[in-house]
Amino acid sequence: MRRALLTKNFQLYPNHARIINAFHALGVSNLPNILWRKQTNAPNKFMGSGMLPAGAYVTLEHEWILIFRKGGKRIFKSLESKLQRQKSSFFWEERNV
Repeated sequence: MRRALLTKNFQLYPNHARIINAFHALGVSNLPNILWRKQTNAPNKFMGSGMLPAGAYVTLEHEWILIFRKGGKRIFKSLESKLQRQKSSFFWEERNV
């Protein structure tokens, strides 16, 4: 019976936390994440009237951008691989062109 009551209520789940846990279980490292603030069209965050209206809801204006790394830090051991890495780099001046 309790399960039936829970399905009738609106709930939000921290999906970013679930995704991070799943990736950790797969052996993937979580790098620093970005919390992105999306643009909203509404000038207010609550719908209704008064300071805290009875039917108020919070808009979802933030989004998690998760960054992961598979394996450890890349190490270039041979001179050839180091030179290849250096040739493939993208410098500031090249980006501006």
